[in-house]
Amino acid sequence: ARKQQSHSAHGAVMEAACIKSFPPILDYKTEKYVLIKNRKVGVVHRLLHLGILCYIIGWVFIVKKGYQESDSDPHSSVITKLKGSSVTKDLQEYHHRLWDVADFVKPSQGENVLFVVTNFIATLRQVLGLCPESPLIVDGRCGEDLDCTPGEHVVNGNGKSCLTGVKTGRCISLNSTHSTCEIYSWCPVENESLIR
Repeated sequence: ARKQQSHSAHGAVMEAACIKSFPPILDYKTEKYVLIKNRKVGVVHRLLHLGILCYIIGWVFIVKKGYQESDSDPHSSVITKLKGSSVTKDLQEYHHRLWDVADFVKPSQGENVLFVVTNFIATLRQVLGLCPESPLIVDGRCGEDLDCTPGEHVVNGNGKSCLTGVKTGRCISLNSTHSTCEIYSWCPVENESLIR
C-alpha cells in the first residue's frame, strides 16, 4: 500500500510540474453562450442585422454603385535619367566617336519605354549603288551568274525593303573561296564581324 501511495504521490508531483511548465499548452477554453428569451431584444437584434444588410445592398451597391468605383488617386510617375558620356575607339581613325545621352537612349522620350544602346554596328560612308552581298548571307552566295536571278530580293539579306537588296544577275568573286551575288543596295553592306 505504501508503494502505491508513494507512486501516486510521485505521479501527482510530476503532473503538477508539467502543468506549471506548460500552462498555455494544457489550457482548454470554451465560449459561454447566453440565451435571452425576450422577444423585444430579439426583434431589435434582427432589425439591426436587416438595417446593415439593407444599407450595404441598397445604398452601397444600388445607389452609389460602389462595386464600380475605381481609385484615381494617387497618380505617380517614374522618371529615369541617364547621365554621362563615353568614347568608342577602334584601330581605324573614323571609328572614334563621342557618345552622349542623346546617342545612348532611343527614343529620347516615350511612354512606358526605356531603350539603352549597348551595341552598335557602324557602316560608314554608305551610298546607294551596286556591291557584292556579304558572304555571311546564305541566299547571297553563288557559283555563277545563273544563281543570281535579276530583280530577286536576297532573303535575310542586308537590303530588306523593296528598293534595296535586289540581285542584278552578276556573280562576283570576293576571293578564292567566296562568291556572292551583286546587289543594288546601300554599299558597302553591313559587316557584323566588327562587333566587339
